[in-house]
Amino acid sequence: MKKPNLINSKESRLHVSFGKANTSDIDAIMEIEEESFLPGVVESRDVFLERIITFPDGFILMNTKENLKPIGYICSEIWMIDEDIKTDLFTLGHSIKSIHNNAGNMLYISSMGVIKEYRGYGLGHKMFKFLTSNICMHYPSIDTQILIVGDQWSTAKHIYEMEGFQTLFILDGFFKPNEIGAFKGIVMKKETIKE
Repeated sequence: MKKPNLINSKESRLHVSFGKANTSDIDAIMEIEEESFLPGVVESRDVFLERIITFPDGFILMNTKENLKPIGYICSEIWMIDEDIKTDLFTLGHSIKSIHNNAGNMLYISSMGVIKEYRGYGLGHKMFKFLTSNICMHYPSIDTQILIVGDQWSTAKHIYEMEGFQTLFILDGFFKPNEIGAFKGIVMKKETIKE
């Protein structure tokens, strides 16, 4: 697919908008998910529907004027963690219902993806910043943000590092794509600065 005409990247960034996902967006979300991740890492339709229903504030779509369908998504959940963060909290495709708590203290960014033709323009970073700032503003009990990124996903890891995330620990063989061998998941954490 041909890249969109985004030569003036500063101007192009003004043309994206963000809105909450709803269940009728599931087909578009799954298209982005399947374009963003390999089979075996792709999370299921049911997982995404549960995320939309359980925490609609935490599931955002990125849109452009030029595209009728969303070009990206990001989803999250809020956890209540009163102790050290344990490795067993991290399971690909876990049920948000089992851990999400609107009064929690930790924002977990569970997944994000951008369709290929819109990558490389800083739009994923813009979407990430929109979600994290919005959720932290509306859920003031959040004092920590956490996520997991594949060790092979250097662009995503760079976004998180630019936002102040630091490696907390590494999960060997966390991601298990069907087509290649398993690779590490890097759990990254950032303290939320209250203004």
